This record gives sequence, C-alpha cells and structure tokens, in this order.
Amino acid sequence: MFPGYRETTLSEGRSRFCGQEIRKAESVEAVCELYRAEWARFENAAEEKRRAKEEEVHRLRMEGRAQRQPEVGEERRQREEAERKANEAERKANEAERRADEERREHEAELSRIRARMAELERRAV
Repeated sequence: MFPGYRETTLSEGRSRFCGQEIRKAESVEAVCELYRAEWARFENAAEEKRRAKEEEVHRLRMEGRAQRQPEVGEERRQREEAERKANEAERKANEAERRADEERREHEAELSRIRARMAELERRAV
C-alpha cells in the first residue's frame, strides 16, 4: 500500500505501519489518515521537484542570456548600423533624383525660352 515502507501484520496482537503501532479498533481510519498524509507528502515532493527543475531551467536561461548579451548587443548594433546605412543611401538616392528633376525642369524652361526667342526672331524676319 505504501511503496518503500514495510508493513507488518499483527505483531504481538497489534498492527504496525512505519514503526507506528496501530490499535486494532482504529486501524482502518489510521491507515487511511496515514495514507492521505503520505500521499500529500508524495505530491509535495513531486511539486518541489517540478519547481526546482523550473527554477534550474529559468536560471540556465538567464545565464545563457547574460552570456549572449554582448553578442545580442553586437548584433543589434550591426543591424542598426545597416539600417542607418540603408536610410542614408535612400536619402542620397532621393536627393539625387530631386536634383535630376530640378535640372530637367531647368533645361525644359531653357528650351522653352529658346523656342520662344526663335519664334519671335522668325516673326520679325518675315
């Protein structure tokens, strides 16, 4: 009934459990109460083992994070640097495109002025 414990039956007219005497009149209730107490200790021991394992896993994760923190910081720095370079390249490309558009408009305006001047000169020549 109780793993790891020895039970003896009637020894000198009395039963024993874990070395405790159990009187015959209350043996069933006593065994049931001892069983409940033993089961509670068993559950508590299992819960303590589970909690200890969780704490160990948590501790190992935290240690792993602490050890990886410089690596993570370096990775983050490299990623931020790459983003900064990409943003800078995009800004330069936008600036070059804006300048090209501005120059194209200036050339078109100059061509329009030249055409207008030529048209005016042709009218005068006629």
